[in-house]
Amino acid sequence: MLLITFYLFLMCMSIVICYPDGLNVDTACNTMVPNHGTSAQSSQSPYKIQLASSSYTPGVPVSVTIYSTSAQFKGFMIQARKADGTQSDGYFTVITGTIQACSNKALVQSNSNAKASLTFNWNPPSTAVGDITFKATFVQSKTVFWTNTEIVVLKPVAVITTISTASTISSSTTISTTTKSSGTHNTTQGPLGPITLDAECGKTRGCFSLCAHGGCKFFVSWYEENLRAHYILKSVVSYSSGSFMALGLSSDKRMGEDAIIGCYHGSSGSNIKFSATSTDRVMPNIFVDTDLVMTSSSYTGGVLTCFLNRPVSATLKLYDVSKQWTLFFATGSASYTSNVLQLKYHGTSRYMSESSYSITSTANVQAMTAEEEKSLSHGRQNKYSILTNFIIVILVVKYFTFNN
Repeated sequence: MLLITFYLFLMCMSIVICYPDGLNVDTACNTMVPNHGTSAQSSQSPYKIQLASSSYTPGVPVSVTIYSTSAQFKGFMIQARKADGTQSDGYFTVITGTIQACSNKALVQSNSNAKASLTFNWNPPSTAVGDITFKATFVQSKTVFWTNTEIVVLKPVAVITTISTASTISSSTTISTTTKSSGTHNTTQGPLGPITLDAECGKTRGCFSLCAHGGCKFFVSWYEENLRAHYILKSVVSYSSGSFMALGLSSDKRMGEDAIIGCYHGSSGSNIKFSATSTDRVMPNIFVDTDLVMTSSSYTGGVLTCFLNRPVSATLKLYDVSKQWTLFFATGSASYTSNVLQLKYHGTSRYMSESSYSITSTANVQAMTAEEEKSLSHGRQNKYSILTNFIIVILVVKYFTFNN
């Protein structure tokens, strides 16, 4: 009996001293360094943090994904900190295999199982606290771990305040500077959609979007990393039975002979990635594509978000994205039964870019609707028609002048 008691005592001591195959949370809250008796790796970390948005609204959850680009991780700690380095008042939502730590300001693993990726929510405080920095430590084994390997900044959503002519602007009021003014202030027209454009658009990554008055109906952002093309697709989708969103790459301004990637959200809550090709104007041909990877996805408030990546170089049915392609984006209804995904006709929910772009482009592109593209095309045709007629008139005049 005495031996059993001593054995149980040792087990309890091990639980207090060392967190299961990961961080000693009692001593790691400030430094985020595991108490493993070894130093952190100095090489580049194979682990990443991705956010479903580049900004946050007080009280509205933000989806966070941590994932591996090679070997899986067994332990982790992630924190959200304010610009001054102190811990934020927000908190992470616990999912299976995780628990809160550091007075509920951090999320850590609750077991030592190998993990390829985890997706959970960070819940901002009820009032904005400025920029938020996400830091994480990843543990591959007791002697192999990386600290502060990924730092992602989340900015508060800009506040747009309507001010009457008799009002004065206080020092705490933030005015949007992104909307062009024509001399009159229109306070009745709201944002085009509930989505906030990625703050890195036009800076470190390219973007293709349909936005107005501070809100977007959809956006696609892209960048290249380690010979892979990374895409974030985010769109309002409205079919409760099943919806899809898709990005198409085309050599012309007609849908047909296109390479397509996208994702589907079903009524059961599942999100599925897909690749497809289209020929002429028929429904896309969906095929199994092991080169396309979806690292994260979410569906919140009618907005579907998917993080996809694929090789930059051409595969069997996907184009080489180091070359320039016209961009198409479409949403519509879809169904998924017996492991078969069927996309329905998108109708007018189809958009395109006026020019072509490669994966290395950092252009911030405003999408055109099908009607706008037709109008622009007709305008070009009219211009060329006028120019052609003008040249013909000149030639006729010169002909008769020469012969007389």
